[in-house]
Amino acid sequence: MPIFSTFDRRNYRTVSAREGYAQWAATYEETIKHEMDLWLLGEIQSVTWSAVERCADLGCGTGRTAAWLASKGVRAIDGVDATPEMLDQARTRGVFESLRPCSGQVNEKRHGRGRHVPHDASPVVAARKQARQEV
Repeated sequence: MPIFSTFDRRNYRTVSAREGYAQWAATYEETIKHEMDLWLLGEIQSVTWSAVERCADLGCGTGRTAAWLASKGVRAIDGVDATPEMLDQARTRGVFESLRPCSGQVNEKRHGRGRHVPHDASPVVAARKQARQEV
């Protein structure tokens, strides 16, 4: 991994991602623009969100994406994030079935058919559709 100081000629103070998101949690919603994430989700036409019975929001942060998913009819959302301060913000939204902290490192284990899923989040990774798709 490159060392940031190689690129930084102004000597900015750097912090870990965990520390940075912890500091950002209180003002995150005020600084993230709709066009940065929710707009893009709205452009996805290949998913019938209301048919999703359960999904995982990995790196859920403040729960911004989960709130959007719930507003589109997703019935159960499980959230995982490495930052307790972000999870505290997410909890206030009241849209998660469960919220879990993770170490910030994803350990994979193999599940049938060669699929990889994060080891710590195995129970909540798959999004299952309740309705059958018509062919």
